[in-house]
Amino acid sequence: GCIKNIVHCMETYESSSEIVKYLSAKCKIPSDISMKGLREDQITNALPMISTVMDPGERVIVYGNKGIFSKGKEYFVITDKRSIFVEKKNISQVLHTDIDSLKIADCGNCNLNADYSKGIVNLDGTGIFQGALLALICVLSFEADMTRPKIRIVC
Repeated sequence: GCIKNIVHCMETYESSSEIVKYLSAKCKIPSDISMKGLREDQITNALPMISTVMDPGERVIVYGNKGIFSKGKEYFVITDKRSIFVEKKNISQVLHTDIDSLKIADCGNCNLNADYSKGIVNLDGTGIFQGALLALICVLSFEADMTRPKIRIVC
């Protein structure tokens, strides 16, 4: 489901804003995900921590908790410029333009640049939401730098 939906989104939608609309309207959004108009309090609660690595004017598109027992302590955030990963007090980030690969594991979890600390977990069980989210990251990367090399998918 994940790779199939990455391909679907990349072939069907021409911009990041179209993929965001697809995420909101067509995908079953897992309960651990927050977006504009949906559980925004989780994004608000995360802003004090993640704003330290964000640029002025940068906007959060998706917030996702990584697990049941780590709610609010381990999560990822996708902005219009970067992916941010928080594990308790540790924060790491990668600009979308610096992503060279998506390493997708058997269960559908994905690590950006094959870095396990930069993992996006499969929250919906089907990979459909995650596939759209990864397509969004790819499109955001190319919107920021049209001349960049292609992003590899590694399974």
